[in-house]
Amino acid sequence: VYPVLALLSKLATTYMNYVETLGVGDGLRWEVDCLGVVSNAIIPIVWLAIGIVFLMYESGRLRDKRILMYLSAGVYLFVTIINTIQYFNFFMPTGVTLFNFIPMITSIIITVVSDFIAYAPPFFLALSMKNTSE
Repeated sequence: VYPVLALLSKLATTYMNYVETLGVGDGLRWEVDCLGVVSNAIIPIVWLAIGIVFLMYESGRLRDKRILMYLSAGVYLFVTIINTIQYFNFFMPTGVTLFNFIPMITSIIITVVSDFIAYAPPFFLALSMKNTSE
């Protein structure tokens, strides 16, 4: 339920913006929106991979817990970078002013923290798991 809920809340907010911008965006704005759509298609695959790695580790087929740590850290960096690019793309077309700089920085901080909440548990669970050889 946790990954599905995180994914649905993310998709609900981002696709509302895509409905408005995909038709009227041009150049870089359109490409960044497409990048966001592609990243949202990759996220469920990564959550499925994290779940498969957990199951393989629990059943004893996988002994190295570092793959789960690399996977969750990698997806955290990937999603955070994509979201940051999207916020720059959203706030910068009007120019840099104090009135759009503060919301942009606030949005980036919120996405960094919310992505950490979503992707840190698999990392720390993998860090705390014991191998059968240990």
